[in-house]
Amino acid sequence: MKDNLVNIDMAVVMRYGCKIHEAARDMQKRVRDAVEDMTGLEVLNVNVSVLGINISKETDKEVELLDEELPKA
Repeated sequence: MKDNLVNIDMAVVMRYGCKIHEAARDMQKRVRDAVEDMTGLEVLNVNVSVLGINISKETDKEVELLDEELPKA
């Protein structure tokens, strides 16, 4: 964060069958709006990295993500 400007990196697992590009775009907008509304900071980028696809038939089961460091671009 510099001068009230932030970059956000997200790592997600998508549900099988969703339109990944549309879901990622929606996540970017929702996260940007929420962070700016709650903090007053300006969000420069919201980077969404898709780590995988959940193909489990148990869609209500929570997907646990490993807390891992993403490579810096």
